[in-house]
Amino acid sequence: MTDLVVTDLANAAPQKAAGMPLKNWLVEGVRAGFFLPPRTAERSPVPWQVVLIFSAYLGLELAMSRLHVVGPANFETQAWLSGWWSWLVFLAAAWWALSASEAAGPAGVRHSRVAACFTLSVLASVPVLVFYELTIAALAHRWVTPNARFAPWVYWSAYILYMLWSFGALALLVRRFTGWSRRTAVFVLVM
Repeated sequence: MTDLVVTDLANAAPQKAAGMPLKNWLVEGVRAGFFLPPRTAERSPVPWQVVLIFSAYLGLELAMSRLHVVGPANFETQAWLSGWWSWLVFLAAAWWALSASEAAGPAGVRHSRVAACFTLSVLASVPVLVFYELTIAALAHRWVTPNARFAPWVYWSAYILYMLWSFGALALLVRRFTGWSRRTAVFVLVM
């Protein structure tokens, strides 16, 4: 004979969704960079995945930036680190924006959603980074025609496209995590 076990789902401890392999995070993050919704459900990356992905992003950024310089170059640590403040602002703003949508949820949920949002945001910026850095490298190394190389509209067009693409992908990604709310609007204005 079998016993019937009744569980109270309303008072049950929430179960954490299973993690995803690293390659899935990479694919979903790049999808987000092309304005496609990431298919991560309620999953969160494990800490080593966040560290590995962010480290790889920084390495890619450094390698792509080297293409800007023709000939020997000096590495300026202060100049390289000066851009990291924007990621700290992103993390603080994402924490604040996500807190409203999860006020009634368990305490650990916000941590995992901020980690997922941050990881996907880092990966979503990779297509933009590659596009922009290759554009600058093409201009620096004269891989494009001399007429286009000196036209100010080329520089400004690349910069504006880069900013709109980057900003749009990040704003849409955070909106997918938080829904439409005042906090989402403030997040978009802060970024």
